Amino acid sequence: MKIDYKIDKISLCKKCRLTSIDELSNKLKSFIEETCKLIELDTNHIYCIRIVCNNTKHLGRIRIINYSSLKYTICFNEDVIINFFNDALNHHLKSKSVIMHELYHCKDIVVVGNKIDLTLIEHDSYNYEELFLNLGYHQWSEYNSHYLSSKIYPCSIRVINKYPDNLEEILYNFDYKELFNENDFTWIRLYEPIIHNFIKDMIKLIANYNSSFNEEINLLYNNYCLNPFIKQYLTRISEMLETYRKQYPNWISIISFSNIGKNLLTFK
Repeated sequence: MKIDYKIDKISLCKKCRLTSIDELSNKLKSFIEETCKLIELDTNHIYCIRIVCNNTKHLGRIRIINYSSLKYTICFNEDVIINFFNDALNHHLKSKSVIMHELYHCKDIVVVGNKIDLTLIEHDSYNYEELFLNLGYHQWSEYNSHYLSSKIYPCSIRVINKYPDNLEEILYNFDYKELFNENDFTWIRLYEPIIHNFIKDMIKLIANYNSSFNEEINLLYNNYCLNPFIKQYLTRISEMLETYRKQYPNWISIISFSNIGKNLLTFK
């Protein structure tokens, strides 16, 4: 496993208060290898760990570079590494949670890849059946990874007032079939910034709520539940995902991931 630095190494070492890039690399590798051993993840699948600058929108991200032999690169934002070496416990635990979150994703990739050809999932969606599969697979992995990593430190979730005032109306009137209507782009324009983001936020909220028992997360969950429409969605999706989690990985199939995706896109 190699570590690829796409940022200034000397500056990073200073920010981490370490004497050399070798010290940083060895400590980071050691933690990742210990975690992989703990969760039974084969490190041979990791092509490299890439450290990137802070202007990327993701704290961590995985890119599969070879499907046949299953090799992937794990990217981490520079701040994740800096805070991992921070003496302040909350900063350290947050970064530790981010690193473990990505490693749990890696574990999902391996487990699912042993049962399903991942190239059937990892591509753009050209109809709603493909959207069900793609969304269901990725959001299942998000739920599972957040459920496990939030035991270390809960993630950040946007509050409900960050959404438009007519959020309930948008969700109620949404029809996934209209996303592929070539004569009307109304729902395409609303999907990514509102509907898809709402689904992702609810996945994170449910996972953290079901796992971390964090007071702030509980308050946020209850705040969302003040809206009866959203409450019924949260309850239904939570029950579905917990059923899948308790039976994982026995149910893994194209049909099951598609079912998850369809349920996530059904609001009434």
